[in-house]
Parts: sequence; structure tokens; C-alpha cells
Amino acid sequence: MHLIADTTIAGSSTVRGRAAQNLRQLIREGRLPAGEQLPSERELADHLRIGRSTLRLTLKQLEEEGLIRSQGQGKKWIVSPSSGPGWTVLSRTVAILTDPPGSPPPFPTLRTTGLQRFIETGAVEAVRTAGLHAMLLDCTSIDDKEMNRLVGERLRGVIALHPVLETEAGRRGLEVLRQGGVCVVGYGHSSDFADYDTVASDHAAGSYALTKWLIEHGRRRILRYCPQGRWSPDAIPGWLLQRELGYEQAMTEAGLTPLPPLSIPNTRSASGDSAARELAAHTAAGYLAPHLLRADPIDAIMGLSDGHIPELAAACRILGKQPNKDVALVGYDNYWADMVDMKQGDIAPLATMDKLNVQIGQELIRLLLGRCARELPPASQHRLVPPKLVEIDSWWAQR
Repeated sequence: MHLIADTTIAGSSTVRGRAAQNLRQLIREGRLPAGEQLPSERELADHLRIGRSTLRLTLKQLEEEGLIRSQGQGKKWIVSPSSGPGWTVLSRTVAILTDPPGSPPPFPTLRTTGLQRFIETGAVEAVRTAGLHAMLLDCTSIDDKEMNRLVGERLRGVIALHPVLETEAGRRGLEVLRQGGVCVVGYGHSSDFADYDTVASDHAAGSYALTKWLIEHGRRRILRYCPQGRWSPDAIPGWLLQRELGYEQAMTEAGLTPLPPLSIPNTRSASGDSAARELAAHTAAGYLAPHLLRADPIDAIMGLSDGHIPELAAACRILGKQPNKDVALVGYDNYWADMVDMKQGDIAPLATMDKLNVQIGQELIRLLLGRCARELPPASQHRLVPPKLVEIDSWWAQR
């Protein structure tokens, strides 16, 4: 077999890049057929006119791209079955199924990475680092025909973010991909994604750490504030169940009695409209009154996310309580600093949890590429990324 030689004398990165391109071309043209063993490292290095160390880096790059894989202890390399003449640009592309584009959020500048969009940021960054392409797809508009087209063009893999599984079409589409041999990894708990590989934030650990932090700061009657989301009482999402477990564990370890979560209608408005904010505050006050105006009142409230802190602070004031003094307020997701409410002078949480969304996105890609390279056991893998507790400066929290 005749290999294309690289006669250019250049820096190692340039030589390696051209050598990798030469090998990709041979694979695409079928001159190195799928399943066939590559020539020895010495023969490849001689024909490509590169050193053995440069060749090994080149082979490692093609392995990360899924074009070749090592076999046995002798470092023998074979062309992956998924490579060959059927190769297309999608063979080196990872698709990210995500929310449809909506109106811009009310954050002119972003100082935190607490929003879900930063999972996409971390995933795209990891895809590019691996030498692959990334593609964002609207999970609500892609149909079965388009899914089958992705299978036919040998898409490398798919990362499924919420709300893919919230619709029948989304669930069916993922199954079409998986049945077609496309690797799929979901962002969410294993209970949400069944037999798929998953990566999720460790909500149990986060809730445990936040509850323990409140206990260490002298709080004993800690109430969880849970405005109802898109779930129903008989179909509570896995992440919320994990939050309950973490809270109950920390309370029990401290010899305290866990309190049932306070579930109320969700009236919060993301628009920052003053009328909507006032309605949310008075609704919260009505539900909180039995807990704050009793002989043994609660002394801390755990918001479901940072976005609920303004209404909780306003509700406390309506009931004659000083937020973050009489009642400690903590949030979750660490995006409080970017909220319109905070910029208008409202109170901040004393602490919050940063889910490290960029790292979650990177871990999603690591898991996906590991599955594509057949480096993982057949059973589905479920990885958790521990969140980080963030204490807020007291000036912000109590102003």
C-alpha cells in the first residue's frame, strides 16, 4: 500500500497535523479499510517522514476522533468499523440537543456560570479540544426523518439536555438514534434517562452541604421552599428527590427534625415586572405565615434556586421579619449576581450552590467519547459532578 509522504520540514504541530490529515484521507478513501490493521509504527513513521514520538501523538489524535483504535498490548492499531468510505463530516460531529432559542434572558452581562446554557459551553469546549465539531439542535423541532438522516450520515454522538425527555417526540427521537448505533449521553439523573449513560449534578451532596452550612451557622428549623415547576406531584424529577435526601441526611445527623417541603404555586416572573414580583411576594407570604408567625418559627429557608430569593426576602418583610437576620435565606444554582432583582437593590442569599455547569458539559463529552471508543463496560454509566458551596459577601447578602 502506498502512503502519502509528508516532505515538508516544519514545526512538530504542523507535521503532526499533516500526517493526521494524510491518514484520515486514506481511511476516507478506503485505502485503509475498516477493521484492517495499520502498518507498524516504524513503517508509518518512515512513509510519513515523521519521528516515532510525533507518530504516536498523531495516532492518539485519530483514536480520540474514533477513526482508529488500539488492539492488544502490542499497541497494534486497527481502523474503526465506523470509519471508511462512508465517512462524512458528521462522523466527526457531536450534536447537542437542547432547548429552543427564546427571548434573551434579563441579564445584560453575565458574571456567573449558573445558567444551563453553560453546560453547552463546557460541552462545546470539550468537543473542540478533542478535535471534533459541535452542533446545537433544537430538540423540539427535529423530527424522526431528520433523526434517521443523522443516523445515515454516521453522526458521532449526541448529548441530550432538558427538555428532550419531556415530550414523546424527544424520547422517540433518542431511541431512533440509539437503535441506529449513535452514542447518546443524557444530562440528568439515571431515574430520568433510564438505560442511557448520564451525567448529573450531585444534588444530594449539594443539598446536604447547604443544610449542614446552615446548621453550623446556628439554624435549627430549616424549611425548603419549593414552588411547583413543570412536574406533577406523582412524577417528581430525580434531582428534586435527591435534594430531599441530602437535606434529610444533614438534619438527621445533627439530631434535628426534617420539615416537609413547602410546595406552593409558582408565580415568579422572569421578566422582572414589578406587579408580578409583588404577586409572588404576597403569595409566598401567605404560605409562609403559619411557619414564621408561630411560637417556634422557622429560622432558615432554602430556596429552590437563587431566583426565588427576592420573593422570599419581600415575604419576610411583609410578615415583619428581617431577612438574613431573623430568617437566613440560601439559594441554589449560583446566578444571583446576574438577576435583575439583585441589581435593583434587593437582598442576596447568604450562600448558594454552584453546580459547575461548565465542568458538567465537559464530563458529558468525556463520557460520550469513552462510549464511542468502546472503553466503557456495556452497562449504562451514571456520573455525578459534586457542586461547590459559595458563601456570599455579607455586604451583598444583608444590604
